[in-house]
Amino acid sequence: MPRNPTIRNRSTHSDERRAWLRQAKEVGLQGFLYKSSPVARAKLWEAIDTALSPYGPQDSPQEVGDVVTKVVHDVTTQLEQQEKKQELDTQKQALLQWSDLVLDASLQQFPSDCVGVLGSVRRRQLQGSLRPKLRKTLAEELMGTETLQEVKQRVSEWVTVELTKDPTFKRKALIHRAKQWAVPGALVAAGVGLHIPQVQQKLQTLGAWLSPVMKAYEEVVASQKKSEDPASTPESSNSEHP
Repeated sequence: MPRNPTIRNRSTHSDERRAWLRQAKEVGLQGFLYKSSPVARAKLWEAIDTALSPYGPQDSPQEVGDVVTKVVHDVTTQLEQQEKKQELDTQKQALLQWSDLVLDASLQQFPSDCVGVLGSVRRRQLQGSLRPKLRKTLAEELMGTETLQEVKQRVSEWVTVELTKDPTFKRKALIHRAKQWAVPGALVAAGVGLHIPQVQQKLQTLGAWLSPVMKAYEEVVASQKKSEDPASTPESSNSEHP
């Protein structure tokens, strides 16, 4: 049951009670980890005042001591949690700033004809479009406890996923990969030893890569021819048939 407030004569016992409260606060302050902070001390004393409001000098010192000990523990826990949160928030902001450098490094892993050369207009535009999205994603995911390696891995995965959403990037990546395979494949095909399984596997892989590349190339060429053909434009049709 809640303890009933102690009934006391304020005019008679006010000085006695103030001395009693002062002593209780001094006892609580002795084991307080944050006693060097004026703000923390004020918070502790306010909590002790509230907790001891139903008690008085006539109550058991052991009971009052237990109440004060619990108050000290609760206030210390709150301050520790606040301190930890501030530390994590600071660490999170540092990781978010560091992710900008990781983004630039991650883009370097991709072919320059897909993401542009470092410092080029294409690369700056790509960085400008990806950076706010990456910041937003990491701000929602990071807790501040992650290591630099964990953030680096996450950024690398995110960049790969974001880039592959762009059909233009995928087509350029396929063409770049085909270029990497075309010269070695042609040299192997022109030489001897085509019966070697490793060589046959490389040629099969080359064919698998070239098929979608050629299809994409044919679509682009067809689209360009259609746009360049005067007979396909509405203006040409109208001029030929007034």
